[in-house]
Amino acid sequence: MTTRYVVELFGPPRRLARAAEVELHLPDGAVLRDALQALGREAPALLGCVLAEDGGRLVEPYALNLNGRHFASDLGQRLVPGDRILIMLPAAGG
Repeated sequence: MTTRYVVELFGPPRRLARAAEVELHLPDGAVLRDALQALGREAPALLGCVLAEDGGRLVEPYALNLNGRHFASDLGQRLVPGDRILIMLPAAGG
């Protein structure tokens, strides 16, 4: 079974990916690291600039925000159906 998640991109990530949002379908029980790796496959232009080459983490100074409520640093954090993952520069907002 898979669950749909949306990654919203702001600033340079949006320009590099040429998209404001990327839709991901991840297996149940997925964590943030899984989402980043899937994002790298869907938007390879982000690799090496926004995402590490292996896609398993963000490159500084980019940050992850969940649902527009809080910044997340634990890439092992389990995703909940309906989560929206935002990638941005922390000072940029959106």
